[in-house]
Amino acid sequence: APQARVVGVKGICKVLNAFWSAVPAVTRQLLLSRLVAQMRRDAASVPVREAVFVGLAYLLDNHEAHALLKVLLPHAKDSLHDRSPRVRAAFVKMLLRVNGVRSIRFFDVSPVAHLLCRMRLDAARLACLLPLQQSTPHTFLSIDWTTIPCCFSHSHGLDVHSRVCIRFC
Repeated sequence: APQARVVGVKGICKVLNAFWSAVPAVTRQLLLSRLVAQMRRDAASVPVREAVFVGLAYLLDNHEAHALLKVLLPHAKDSLHDRSPRVRAAFVKMLLRVNGVRSIRFFDVSPVAHLLCRMRLDAARLACLLPLQQSTPHTFLSIDWTTIPCCFSHSHGLDVHSRVCIRFC
């Protein structure tokens, strides 16, 4: 059931945050790899996908987890283009937490071109942009989103040189 998976994701992240050194390295890698590779793509449940990024953001509080997260988080970059605004918002909130971590660069997790394209696509719907606007209100409110060229499709990925913008969601 989706509710059980949400509780499982949150539990894994809380236990790893509290007992990182007590959990064997192989187990930590297996659990977090499963979250990033499978649970964030749970097609049946938006709350499960959202819980993955809420949990990973919580796990960023543990500096011992940074080395493993630095390797795993870039594999989740396409979640910025999830169909659900809730998942995209959770991803952006996690990305803001990554921005506060010295050992992980946010643009290694999600390229700036992807962020700009998503901001343009979601400019009409501010649900995903609110965390960014709250952190740096003057920067993002002054951007003319229609001038940012982008195109995103499932088959070709991101093309920042195109003047055509295809709605992903």
